[in-house]
Amino acid sequence: MRLPRRSLPLAGALGALMAAGVGLPEAAPLYDVVIAGGRVMDPASNTDRLADVAITRGRIVTTSGRGLAARLRLDARGKVVAPGFVDILANSHPEGDRYKVMDGVTTVISTHGGPVGVRKWLADEAARRPLVNYGTVVGHFQLREATGVMDRQLPATPEQVAKMAALAEQAHAEGALGVGFGVEYVPGASGQEITALAAVAARHRTSVHAHIRLPHLLDPFQGINELIAASAVTGARTQVLHIGSMAIRRQKEALALLDAARRRGVDIAADVYPYDAWMTRIQSAIFDPGWQEKYLLDYSDLVWVATGERITAESFPRFRAMGGFVACHQIPEPEIEAALRHPAVSVASDGYIGEGTYSHPRGAGTFSRVLGRYVRERRVIPLMTALRKMTVQPVQRLEPGAPALRKKGRLAPGMDADIAVFDPAAVADRATYQDPKQYSAGVHHVLVGGVPVVRDGKLVAETGGPGRSIRSSMQ
Repeated sequence: MRLPRRSLPLAGALGALMAAGVGLPEAAPLYDVVIAGGRVMDPASNTDRLADVAITRGRIVTTSGRGLAARLRLDARGKVVAPGFVDILANSHPEGDRYKVMDGVTTVISTHGGPVGVRKWLADEAARRPLVNYGTVVGHFQLREATGVMDRQLPATPEQVAKMAALAEQAHAEGALGVGFGVEYVPGASGQEITALAAVAARHRTSVHAHIRLPHLLDPFQGINELIAASAVTGARTQVLHIGSMAIRRQKEALALLDAARRRGVDIAADVYPYDAWMTRIQSAIFDPGWQEKYLLDYSDLVWVATGERITAESFPRFRAMGGFVACHQIPEPEIEAALRHPAVSVASDGYIGEGTYSHPRGAGTFSRVLGRYVRERRVIPLMTALRKMTVQPVQRLEPGAPALRKKGRLAPGMDADIAVFDPAAVADRATYQDPKQYSAGVHHVLVGGVPVVRDGKLVAETGGPGRSIRSSMQ
């Protein structure tokens, strides 16, 4: 007699189902980390939806699930989940890294200059286990010193230029991501130096980043044209560093010059920081005699960063002899906004928080300031546009010569799990010129390689982080 179906033992029932070819439901995957319930925004794909983001072994697995299971679940309800911010004009630093991650930054690239000995630099960074991913260019000034060009007012000889190019080649073999110039600080730098080093970058598909030559504040075009020429002749990608402070009172014209060059096929772009004051060392060449006329500055525009006091004609010689940082409040707000609106301008800080008091607030608050002041409050650019300028756009400037960056700046399956989670209604910078060592507000979670470095608005650890190196394609 045949038994009723309901009385079959469980094992027999399962066996019967399998024999009949009926599949069994698979167990739900258990991910390492799930960022749950947030507004997932990926500028690279224009994704903007509510979803969970699942991570396993440091990579994003999915950005479209809901109710996913994980060993660690991070609540992102009411928050934006975005690619971690990429600061392509800063330095990784033992003190400064924690301010970077609290500002949503997961990758820091030094492009204002960099070591000739890149291999040692990378080894030293790896040994301290940074909180952020890190990389560097090789610096023009450092190459001059390494070849014996010690007078910043004189050009290198053709023989010295050849040696500089050879050292730049070696730096690329060790992992350099391009060449960084501070031409204004080296008035004697020749066009031959710039073009020869740009040619090295072009050969390795890396990029040239330049604090441009500035003969006069009202004529930044010589410096920009110098980069346009180097790019046109060599094919290198070039970047005008912190264009907001490089074209004061001429921002509209400078951005139009970039547009004209780009229409002609020249691969030139720029970056900007969202603050009205630039900062530099008072002993630098910028303050050589004639600086007031050249930069349309007066003593009262200068603030001695260590104390916050305004500099006077009487105190200037004393401070210059002493050496240290001055903040120059000179950048008009409309020009910051114009740069932010421009499609070829990325966001970058040009700063980090170091030991002592000599720091600019941009080292701690650049990215949150853009999101809070210029997106939420002033509505200068939409949120997705701002995120693009902080993530995939800067990455795309460097990734042709740096394969590791192809998995950064994007929030999609297969990408590195470098992620920033922030509250769009509360994110804001809190660092000031008088007190720059202030964490940004509204950043709730930050992951680097799938490892939380900020959780529930608090730093997880100050050292021993998961940051990995970013190297040139020769490595």
